[in-house]
Amino acid sequence: MYTIRAEASGAFFDGVTDDTDALKRAISAAGAVYNGVLELPAGIAIISGTLDLRGQYITIRGAGYAKTKLLARGALTIMLDAGDGWDDQEGTSDVIYSPLVLDGFTIDGNNSIVAPVGTAETGVRISHRHNSVFSNLVVQNCATGVLERDTWLSRRYNCRSESCGVGWHLLGSNHASIFEGCSFNGASHTHLLIDSQGTAIDGNQALTFQTCDVEFSRAGSTARGVVIAEGALARFEGCYLGENVTGPILTNSGHTQIEGA
Repeated sequence: MYTIRAEASGAFFDGVTDDTDALKRAISAAGAVYNGVLELPAGIAIISGTLDLRGQYITIRGAGYAKTKLLARGALTIMLDAGDGWDDQEGTSDVIYSPLVLDGFTIDGNNSIVAPVGTAETGVRISHRHNSVFSNLVVQNCATGVLERDTWLSRRYNCRSESCGVGWHLLGSNHASIFEGCSFNGASHTHLLIDSQGTAIDGNQALTFQTCDVEFSRAGSTARGVVIAEGALARFEGCYLGENVTGPILTNSGHTQIEGA
């Protein structure tokens, strides 16, 4: 497997240097080989522009979410953009096998270390990317932590959204995807939003959440827990729902099955 290290493209991860351009070069280098691997070191990378992952079928692996962080500088619309075909409602940019793996790092939209303070609207945007895997990934301090549309057969393991407006937004057509051991925590608006605005006729169906938790609205907010739109279908197995959620714990206009929660 082809592997490169971010330092080889000039990234410092020292919490001071702007590593945006270096990481763009590293992403391009890893993407030159299908399923190439980009390894990120421990430390903090300052990000002042969007990292474009569209069309890049790669693995980005950090040293662990408590060790590797991508931290926003300035106001960013999107920190990591894998939104292939986002503006194409007909889905002609769709690629059935379009893997992306994000593993072992934190995406932080609010830079409190280096001035100016930055606030990212979206931590990760992803669309028309199927069989993608996020594991041991934390997204925090964004207006929307993760925004997904048309991401079929995806897997999310031990991921966490925290201190976002909307923690995780499944916009639509994310069918047959599994979330296992994930936490949706500290939102100020909605912790987990399962919508029905995808491009595929089957919408947001056959979603499975296993041993996940939804808890602790941001202080001073009346954030909702789980919101499920009409036409969506989700199953919750052994999940922990509602501790210190100040708004409604479950707003269900779709079809929901809950076992052992």
